[in-house]
Amino acid sequence: MAPLRFTLCLGLFSIATLGAGCSVFRSEPGGVLTATSTDGMKSLAPNFTTAAYTSLDADTADVYLSDLPRERFANPRDTLADCTGSILHLHIFLVPEAGQTPIDSTACNLTVRQLVLTKNAPQGMGLYGGGGFLNPTGDFGSGDIGGSIYAASHRLTRSSSGFNDLLGPGTLSGRFSAPQDEQLAQQMSAKLETLIGTLPAFTSEDGDLKVVPVKKPADKSKDKKKPEK
Repeated sequence: MAPLRFTLCLGLFSIATLGAGCSVFRSEPGGVLTATSTDGMKSLAPNFTTAAYTSLDADTADVYLSDLPRERFANPRDTLADCTGSILHLHIFLVPEAGQTPIDSTACNLTVRQLVLTKNAPQGMGLYGGGGFLNPTGDFGSGDIGGSIYAASHRLTRSSSGFNDLLGPGTLSGRFSAPQDEQLAQQMSAKLETLIGTLPAFTSEDGDLKVVPVKKPADKSKDKKKPEK
């Protein structure tokens, strides 16, 4: 008998409850990225219809995806207080190259932030974060880009008092595509940072989401005494 699949609409955000071995992916413009709980029984799959990215160079890009209308990001005074939805930020800091960088799902070349807005936002907002490996398509700064993510880490890091974490820790997987749109990307970034700024202070676990650059080993030769003549 096939496992049952159904969706629980709990007023906070939509959670799909799955039978073992099942998954839920929705093909919508912008992306098919699904956050799945560690036990595989719950998932969060927003219908991303708004997408944009901005790029600093050939190795760095910031991608923004949302199931909220594009128009809601254009007005800086719009607090999204009446919205139920999600804003996803993918920061890509390295494009993998064969023979030069690791190309493996266990590697890491992006960080993830996903702000979930519930029907009672801003009292009900939760910020999920993590990191993982992205296999990109397209050239940053030259038109549309896309990519696939497999099992990036995903967990709640900050939330307002009225937010109920129904998903728990898990992973983020799927595909996305986004056009290069500097204006929209900046508008989505500004809205995201404004909303995050209203959340309580970072927890200690948020330190895991920051990319720590590898420091060059100190030159110990300077500490060696010159031989006496």
